[in-house]
Amino acid sequence: AKAGIKHRKIVLAQAKLETGNFKSNVCREYNNLFGLYDSSTGDYYRFDDWRESVKDYKTCVQYRYKGEGYYRFLKRIGYARDKQYIKKIKQITKQWNTIQNDGIFKCIDKTISFYCFIFLIISHFLRIFNRIRFIGTQIQKKK
Repeated sequence: AKAGIKHRKIVLAQAKLETGNFKSNVCREYNNLFGLYDSSTGDYYRFDDWRESVKDYKTCVQYRYKGEGYYRFLKRIGYARDKQYIKKIKQITKQWNTIQNDGIFKCIDKTISFYCFIFLIISHFLRIFNRIRFIGTQIQKKK
């Protein structure tokens, strides 16, 4: 099922930044991809899975989107306290724009679900992480 997320690449860049490349405790323990928290309790929202986190992002954040540029929207609603937030998100999306021939963005069109997109990106990062870890073990064995 489609989540109906607008500007998926920017939203995914937000998830990457907010979760420290999907490694933060809030991401791993709470399945919270966007650092969404309850201002009344000061605690992060907990989700059963990432799909719920994405749905909540749409319900709590994107419902306010009125069609202006998405970066402008994030700034208008005060999405993040970090004054460099938009710049950081743009840097992440720019890095992805320079990726050539790895197949990640070839599958993105109007029919793909946001969840498939997240899965592909995470799979890509896990492949890189596993390669680095493998190389590290080979170096250790040679010592």
